[in-house]
Amino acid sequence: MQGLVFRFASLTLAVFWIAGCALFPGRETPPAKPPATLPAPPAVEITPPEPAITGDLLPPPKPRKNRRITPTDSAPVAAAPSAPATVWDTFRDYAQLDLELDNARIREQRNWHIRNSRHLKLVLAQAEPYYYYVQTEAIRRGLPAELALIPIIESGYNPAARGRGPAGLWQLMPGTAKSLGVRQSSWYEGRFDVVASTDAALRYLELLNRNFDGDWLLTLAAYNAGEATIDNAIRANRKRGLAIDYWSLNLPPVTRHYIPKILALGQLIDDPARYQFDLNPIPNRPYFTTVDTQSQLDLNEAARMAGISLNELRRLNPAFRGSATDLLGPHRLLIPVAQADGFRQTLASVPVNKRMQWDQYTIRSGDSVSTIARRFNISPAELKTINHMTSDRLQAGKTLLVPHGSQRPPAVASAKATTPAAVAQAPAPAGKTRQLHKVAAGESLWVIAKQYNVGIKTLAQWNGLAPNAQLKAGHQLVIWIP
Repeated sequence: MQGLVFRFASLTLAVFWIAGCALFPGRETPPAKPPATLPAPPAVEITPPEPAITGDLLPPPKPRKNRRITPTDSAPVAAAPSAPATVWDTFRDYAQLDLELDNARIREQRNWHIRNSRHLKLVLAQAEPYYYYVQTEAIRRGLPAELALIPIIESGYNPAARGRGPAGLWQLMPGTAKSLGVRQSSWYEGRFDVVASTDAALRYLELLNRNFDGDWLLTLAAYNAGEATIDNAIRANRKRGLAIDYWSLNLPPVTRHYIPKILALGQLIDDPARYQFDLNPIPNRPYFTTVDTQSQLDLNEAARMAGISLNELRRLNPAFRGSATDLLGPHRLLIPVAQADGFRQTLASVPVNKRMQWDQYTIRSGDSVSTIARRFNISPAELKTINHMTSDRLQAGKTLLVPHGSQRPPAVASAKATTPAAVAQAPAPAGKTRQLHKVAAGESLWVIAKQYNVGIKTLAQWNGLAPNAQLKAGHQLVIWIP
């Protein structure tokens, strides 16, 4: 293992610990610190790649050993007369794990998905805007298509999912995300950025795979439990003269479930007819593309320029926390492909100095930089940057520029769902009965609203939440049904 230190030191990446949200059977993974032997985080942000992928993918890997071919399988890309119709067709061509493996641990997870197929359908519905991008990025790098299944387990494909520390599609921890160049500020949470977080997670998986000599099961186990945990388990087995493959290691319970979850999902996608399983047909084409905004941009104005709702814009760009993109970047937005050209044209007609709306705030006696910054949902450093301030000294009666519409309301809606005792006092809408919904890990208001066929705003209003509120597993929401 001493050779690993040399290999790590030659890399510009710092290995991080990712804690998974346990959507399916198994306990939540505890956070862990990255190894102390790695270099310090880079001082500058690592720019993630553009999500609009051009050019051909790598040729599909050789047919997997013992793979069953059924009438439902799509033909290999090289022999197909046209592009694959769904992301699942591409998945079957580029899967690299042994999906013929079968044991009690895999069967337990596979049977759970089959029994709870409605839950997986809701998760895949939420994944639709992002799945093509994540899978294509993995394939473009020569990685297994199965890596696109990780956010199903980690976050339910909710890019704004937040656990006890980890956040985003890939559930990155704050410090480790920063070490991989994923920037975080009061205006921008890079772990919620689909592009930045996917780039970081895949780079980390590539690094782990090299360190475990190409063994993807050990790689995925290290992604879940931390590299040190897997190294210690391997050393313990070697001392006892035991096998050192994933299935033979003595690992934490959550890691014992983690790989079977991924393999079970892969098997259902690879051969749904074999298991009589119905998959959501996600189209094999990009849902969004990147538009360079060149500067800070008001999100309400951006939604108007793109011809989409503010909710749709925030759904694709949850990394921007305030009323505008971050003053310090990244200066880009993810826009649905169908609206991207129109947005670019409209944006080009608006001068850079007109793209952000500002209000003036009159300084009052007793104000400080920090109190004003909190009031307008920005950091003290950003308030000073906007106003070209070189010190924290303020003068009552003078004015400061603040982002338009960014002042915090008197009572900020909590992301926590209303308790049953509180909601019991809410008046019932005419002709409807109250029902309680217990939030599962990874669920969002969008997923729950779709499940009950109600609007997001309506569901949020019933529960005293903001439409973009983040939900916590275990809390209860009120649903009014006919």
